[in-house]
Amino acid sequence: MRYVHSAYFALLFFKRFAMQTTITIDDQQLKNLMFYTHANNEADAIDKAIQTYLQQAKQRQDLLALRGQVDIAETWQDLRELEINK
Repeated sequence: MRYVHSAYFALLFFKRFAMQTTITIDDQQLKNLMFYTHANNEADAIDKAIQTYLQQAKQRQDLLALRGQVDIAETWQDLRELEINK
């Protein structure tokens, strides 16, 4: 068992529960990830990417749950007619 410095442990504990792991990521992909997430370091970039992925996955799941529950009567032709008549 590793001993963790108490201040570091307190920071992790109060900020969030974190799991440390080692992964292999292509250097160019990591650079692109840091660029697009505007992260200051690799850990923040990966954390933001995971948060975004999970958020989008939940949104997809929520949308799929609405399948068959939403009745849209207008077709694209009806919508076009509405736009023209405005």
